Amino acid sequence: MDLIATLRAMLGPAAVLSAPAQRARYARDGLGPWRGAALPPALPDAVVRPASAAEVAAVLHLASTHGVPVVAVGGATGLMGGAMPVRGGLALDLRRLNRLRAVSRIDLTADAEAGLVLGRLARALRAEGLHLGHDPWTLPVATVGGAIATNGIGYLGGKYGSAGDQVLGLEVALADGTLLRTRPAVRASAGYDLRRLFVGSEGTLGIITAATLRVFPQPERRVLRGWSFPEFAAGFAALLDLHALGLQPALLDYGEEFGPEVPATCTLFLGWEGYREEVQAALRRATRQIAARGGTPLPQGEAGAFWRRRHVVAQRLRRRRQSEWLPPRTAFDFVHVALPPSAVLDYRARALAALAQHCVAPRECGLWTHPGLFSVVLAAERDTREEASAAVGAAVDELLRLAQDLGGAMEYCHGVGLRLAHLMAREHGAGLALMHRLKQALDPAGILNPGKLGLDLA
Repeated sequence: MDLIATLRAMLGPAAVLSAPAQRARYARDGLGPWRGAALPPALPDAVVRPASAAEVAAVLHLASTHGVPVVAVGGATGLMGGAMPVRGGLALDLRRLNRLRAVSRIDLTADAEAGLVLGRLARALRAEGLHLGHDPWTLPVATVGGAIATNGIGYLGGKYGSAGDQVLGLEVALADGTLLRTRPAVRASAGYDLRRLFVGSEGTLGIITAATLRVFPQPERRVLRGWSFPEFAAGFAALLDLHALGLQPALLDYGEEFGPEVPATCTLFLGWEGYREEVQAALRRATRQIAARGGTPLPQGEAGAFWRRRHVVAQRLRRRRQSEWLPPRTAFDFVHVALPPSAVLDYRARALAALAQHCVAPRECGLWTHPGLFSVVLAAERDTREEASAAVGAAVDELLRLAQDLGGAMEYCHGVGLRLAHLMAREHGAGLALMHRLKQALDPAGILNPGKLGLDLA
């Protein structure tokens, strides 16, 4: 209570929330009880809403002095429990840090604070004739800082890469209250690349307060097309053809659905954007290659509907986070693994066989942004939610270990958080001990997002 009183005196009474109902809204992110992980929600002791980087730094200095855990929260759209306060402490809500500080049409950069919602940033850039390269399914609710901290990827990742690839410079509050600012240069060869240290660190090494991002001119032309294939291997062969040619579309979404009432077809959506001649040439060549592999063009309306619906699930997630929405005996989860393209067909076959052994049903699987980024959605029904969650969790672990055994990575999109922390030693080997030493150097009191990334297990 003394700490809360100090925080209120420092930031103002309205910036520190302690009522149970207010704290309950920060108890979980997208890792709910319907997933394959039995993790009960834990309330923070208080919610702090700073309005500037200096206030974030001051809060961290105070928390470090008192040994109080701090979990940074943005849009809370993370799916791995990265924003869950497992040890109480402070939930640091960054959404008041929501300014677009500067935009340069010459430098093609935007200086944005960490709490700025990606959708708002994208609209502001459009008004300047510019374009945000990061377009995740959570665009309407996710924030700049959260996207960088998890190194998420979006629908246009084929052309622009992940959120971390958009970062030129970072402003980061360290655990001791130091504000670190890295130079936003396009290239640098002057020691360690400190900005990359914080990309994907999930708030365990420091809290991102602002970033200088690459932005892009609005493309002269955008096209989106769809095709169907009678079986997965044919569409995958077409994607390998395009990959071998160096034809990397901005959008790549290839998937198959499973179920008794689902037609046995696979659907591919590809999109290109850029200057007119580039887009026209890429579309012509891709169309020929896909036709040679048996792809059947879809009506243009289907491709347009896919693009318009791409963000709908984000709004659903925001509503679901605090409520039950699946039948009480059902659980679902997903895996997003990065594989060598040569291993994809073997992985798919072995993954589907493993799900059958666990009596867990695949709902859909496919590729996103690159021929080696493979995803599976799975679900199970048992006598109780707990039993369903345990079955799904066991199946997910087997699929993740299989990806590791085939030379891949266990996650390419959503980070690690709590959900995958138990597999970090298997993922990194001796690298996890190195991460732990970095964590101890930057956060000796262990206040920053404890329990995440498997660092407590090193």
